[in-house]
Amino acid sequence: ASGSHFFWNPEKHGAVTGITSDANGIASINVPVFVAGTAKTSEVSLQIQHEDYIEVERDFAVQPKTARVSMQRGLKYRVRGIDASTGEPIRSRLYGEFSGRGGGNEWKQLDDGTLRSVAVTDERKALWLFHVPQEGPVQFSDVFLLSQLEGDQFEKNIPDMKLRPGHRLEGRLDDTVERPVKNGHVVLRACTSISDEARQLSWSDFATVNEDGSFLFESVPRDCILMMVAVCDGALSGAALTDELAAAGVPSEDYRQFASASQAVPFVVRSRGDSSEVVIPMGPTATVTVKVVDQDNQPLAGARVAMWPNQVFPGFGSNMIGDAWSTAQLAILTEEERIRAFGSRLSENAVKDPILARVQRDGHQFYLGTSDKDGMVTLRSLPGSSDASMPLKTEMLVQRKGYKIPEAPDQFFGGNVPVNLVAGQTTELTVSMVPESASEGPKTNSEAAGATKE
Repeated sequence: ASGSHFFWNPEKHGAVTGITSDANGIASINVPVFVAGTAKTSEVSLQIQHEDYIEVERDFAVQPKTARVSMQRGLKYRVRGIDASTGEPIRSRLYGEFSGRGGGNEWKQLDDGTLRSVAVTDERKALWLFHVPQEGPVQFSDVFLLSQLEGDQFEKNIPDMKLRPGHRLEGRLDDTVERPVKNGHVVLRACTSISDEARQLSWSDFATVNEDGSFLFESVPRDCILMMVAVCDGALSGAALTDELAAAGVPSEDYRQFASASQAVPFVVRSRGDSSEVVIPMGPTATVTVKVVDQDNQPLAGARVAMWPNQVFPGFGSNMIGDAWSTAQLAILTEEERIRAFGSRLSENAVKDPILARVQRDGHQFYLGTSDKDGMVTLRSLPGSSDASMPLKTEMLVQRKGYKIPEAPDQFFGGNVPVNLVAGQTTELTVSMVPESASEGPKTNSEAAGATKE
């Protein structure tokens, strides 16, 4: 709708369920007329899967009401994972991941332990396996290049792959962060390559930072580039320096991707050997204090204030600072658990499903606030400029049921207010709102970027 994509909301639109085509290959899908508010649904994104054919992901216009999809036969692979310490086949909780694009990344484990993939294209160049045991560290295989294989056009057997525990990474935030550390965590992305997507394999995880500043990743893939963003109350990790990128094995042509004036850029190391220790450099963050008032300049309680500071992982794009998920925990969910967990993530009531809490960390919740009886909201741990004369210019979203910001009456979800951010300083601003029925109101928000103070 309106050029934007929206998640399916199970509270409004019902549970997310798979639909199977009939004997004639026809599937019927009910689509909500309104995706959010008064915004009408104009397109839907569909994922169409069949284990013998290459997965199709496309956007379809809701008008006309029929669409034809052609699916192509693809390659399927079979492989066994072997525990390197025992020599025995791994018969449960074994998973595979392809590099590149072209077909799904789903695997089925047979009773004898063999993994069988869905159909993919030959653009999938590499593979690794991982095992999530009931107890103990995650195990990984080495990377296998699929170009080594010969055989049938549509199904190929991969030699047995041995798995062993990954690299153990212990770390701490540097001493500039005041102890005890509060609300700290580290987001990790491991990968075999930054830019070579055809051979790029990746792994995601997150860890809580203890009050003494320490954290632990018990098992991550070996010999990989490890990118990390750490955040806690009042501090955010710094970007890797050029010599650190070189030491981690990042090609020089990828260095430019590790620079951003507005996004948190990761610190980078390489997972060599069985284990290592790391100290993450940290810097101060900005704070915003907002007072929301009504047309009579009286405090307005119950207004929701949101910001969306981003972290960027080169080669993978950007998302909210603090957003993280665990590849291992996601892999072991059943289909029913996935639907239940991710349905709760999209709930308007923001109910935290205990399953989802193990799988991911939602950074959005840390950059949301609701005004109190005095109309006050404070958002912390925001990236800011180190130069007060050139603050980081960004925006915040302010919403209140029954109210609007005069300068933005046509916004679906409230109004955007400009904000200037300086690291180590607090920006104070006032946001005026008027009843939705009002045609005019105070025109003060054009200067809402606010003043900063130490």
